[in-house]
Amino acid sequence: MAAVLEKYPNIYILSDEIYEHINYGVPHFSFAQIFSMYNRTLTVNGVAKAFAMTGWRIGYLGAPEWIAKACTKMQGQITSGANCIAQRATIAALDAPVANIQYMVDEFATRRERILELLSNIEGFVLNQPKGAFMCFQISLIILEKQSSKTIDNASDFALYLLEEAMLLLYR
Repeated sequence: MAAVLEKYPNIYILSDEIYEHINYGVPHFSFAQIFSMYNRTLTVNGVAKAFAMTGWRIGYLGAPEWIAKACTKMQGQITSGANCIAQRATIAALDAPVANIQYMVDEFATRRERILELLSNIEGFVLNQPKGAFMCFQISLIILEKQSSKTIDNASDFALYLLEEAMLLLYR
């Protein structure tokens, strides 16, 4: 991808790295690690996933200075500040050794294996084994459409299909 993007110097990359520390047997790789992409990559991250701090609403951005300054101005106008407890907890999480969360990653890996085992028994699901995060299947709309008279055009349609056909409730 970087080789293609090198031909288009005015294109910037927005890299969502919220699952940076949730990897199974492979190291995390950031697009900003590619020398030619470093000054064109906006890296978005936060503490919600790796440090189990969902709801604390702490995120951060790594970007060229001029973009970071513009984002700071915009953010200051559209959101309120993070509370001091969330800020202190974030500092503690980011200062702690990443090894402190390995037990969670190990548990996630166990859950991933169980999900893969269960989903592999459902006809029509095309599975992949994620190396990070939790997404473990590719939805084959063609197969699902053959099994149902309904069309699946988006995530909501798919969630409703799973509820009606497999009695599986997805909650976000």
